[in-house]
Amino acid sequence: MSGGVDSSAAIALLKRDYDVIGVTFRFFGDFDTLAAKSVARRFSIEHHIVDRTSDFKERVIQPFADSWFAGLTPNPCAVCNRDMKFPALFEKADELGCDLVATGHYARCENGVLKCALTETGEINPKDQSYMLYTLTPCRLSRIVFPLGNLSKAAVRRIAAESELNNADKPDSQDICFVLDGDYVSFIEEFTGRRSEAGDFTDKTGRVIGKHNGHIHYTLGQRRGLGISSHERLYVTSKDAISNAVTVGAQDELFVKTFEVCDVVWHRELVQSATVKTRYTPASAPCTICPVGSLGENRVRVTLETPQKTVAPGQCAVFYDGVTVVGGGIIC
Repeated sequence: MSGGVDSSAAIALLKRDYDVIGVTFRFFGDFDTLAAKSVARRFSIEHHIVDRTSDFKERVIQPFADSWFAGLTPNPCAVCNRDMKFPALFEKADELGCDLVATGHYARCENGVLKCALTETGEINPKDQSYMLYTLTPCRLSRIVFPLGNLSKAAVRRIAAESELNNADKPDSQDICFVLDGDYVSFIEEFTGRRSEAGDFTDKTGRVIGKHNGHIHYTLGQRRGLGISSHERLYVTSKDAISNAVTVGAQDELFVKTFEVCDVVWHRELVQSATVKTRYTPASAPCTICPVGSLGENRVRVTLETPQKTVAPGQCAVFYDGVTVVGGGIIC
């Protein structure tokens, strides 16, 4: 229970068929526990608050900061689901003697198979979060309930309003939960005590065309705030953390047709063709998949049918067969 509208509406639905116990994990700060307590009182359910702030710093925030300094674009939400949120949830469920766990994620789980969330009309939900959940194993999926899997956000808000919850119109949370103002760089520098040194902007030939404030200040595909005078629009096309160089170029230089994915988790045997999402928001794109080297299924090469823009190392690549998640890993 986060105290937000999604987990609250999930409780309203779960109460129809299950005995429900609420759990709120304190991962970073204490901004959501009061709201969650209020919702628990509203539904008259047992409620537990579990402090895991120390583990969260070690398993989520530190890897996020390290990856950013390494020049990657990390996805801490997927890491949190894999290493913190769901392990902690199952641990608490077992402690309390609960058969199943449930969250307010927009996803579906059918017979231990993870699928995209749909709307009431059967279309893929724009809020679908299956991308962030690809690390869940079939064993865990067999004990998970996603009550919102066939509901639009508007329908969820109606359920919250009908349940007389004061968070029915609460805005959706944005960005990363532990970077409250969206300023990733300031947070990382304060958390680590490290600073990124100034370096060179270069073009694809290696020619120096300007100076930057440190590679951690820039993300792949960034156009604004570069401070480079040019007759054409320039975008960040790559970063090299070792040399502290940031390469910029035209928009067409952001498109790639082939990339590799490591630490792959498969929900079925290695597939050769699928669609792939390389970011949370874009639609999935058709691709072919083949193993790389001695690592076999754990590292694959992905070839896109049509080149896609801004495939960022450190982000997740998640493979789909229609609306079914078949695997995923980290773009490397």
